[in-house]
Amino acid sequence: MKRFVWLGSVIFALLLIWSAGWLAASWYLRREVLALAEADGIETPQLVCENLAIGGFPFAFDIACKGATVSQQDLTVSLAQVQASALVYRPTQIQAFARSPVTITDAFTGSSSEIAFSDLSLNASLEGLRIGRVSLVANGLDWTNTAIGRQRLASAGHLEAHLLDIPEQHDPNRGLAALAGYLTASTVSAPSLQIAAGTSEIEAELNGLPDDVRAFAEPDMLRRWQAAGGQLKLVSVKGEDGDSFVSGNGTVALDAAARLEGQMQVTSRGLAERTATLIPAPLHGLILGQQASDGSYHQTVAARSGVLFAGMMPAGIVPPLY
Repeated sequence: MKRFVWLGSVIFALLLIWSAGWLAASWYLRREVLALAEADGIETPQLVCENLAIGGFPFAFDIACKGATVSQQDLTVSLAQVQASALVYRPTQIQAFARSPVTITDAFTGSSSEIAFSDLSLNASLEGLRIGRVSLVANGLDWTNTAIGRQRLASAGHLEAHLLDIPEQHDPNRGLAALAGYLTASTVSAPSLQIAAGTSEIEAELNGLPDDVRAFAEPDMLRRWQAAGGQLKLVSVKGEDGDSFVSGNGTVALDAAARLEGQMQVTSRGLAERTATLIPAPLHGLILGQQASDGSYHQTVAARSGVLFAGMMPAGIVPPLY
């Protein structure tokens, strides 16, 4: 009998310790989230929740932020609700969900838009302290300009975006990692470009990244990426709608003065007709390149010391990024 009493006492004590630990951790999480509302909203994004709730006891932490507003400088993003969950015994894997709609306003330009969706989820995991996987999946997307009335800008039936660690490019001696990125979208509609049921795919690699996610919040992140020889490799970019398409590949980096450097090869067909109201006919050859016998265009888009070129023609300037 005494053995059962002793065993029950041990179990009860462990339950008390576990409960106290969970309550302490939930209090800490609440304090950290509420502290984001005190950020300056200039250098550090400010997050304000109309209602914050933390649950999931005893084996998980579920953080629900209703009426979420994120502000930084002139940009403000508002969400109806965002919720993140993690298991106590697997804290480096997080699931997050958002409720529609998302509103985006820019006080400087006066622009305002809304993104509605039927469902949106995000899954993220770490490999040690480096990003292992980040996946975003959304359905029933609808992007609307709300600055003056309501004007649909674009929509997509399904969208997926994934970032995956590239283990063979991890350099622990230099503290560097690399990520592979994939994005697909189907049933894409964009009235201004006469796209009715398009598809798009992007495959890319980003190297020279720190292998510690905490470094991503550092103010000199871009400088460190450039110093490490970081590059964004656009392995493949594709977009199709009926007989029309655009495809390309290339590489982008920063020079020592933080200016864009890179080159991309772009092939398209049907783009000239779809952008007739945006690009005057005499400029098609200069911007889209030379037309081949099959009706397609080929162009080299380059950036040298921050100056953008379409073929040999300067097309704009991108200021230093830091």
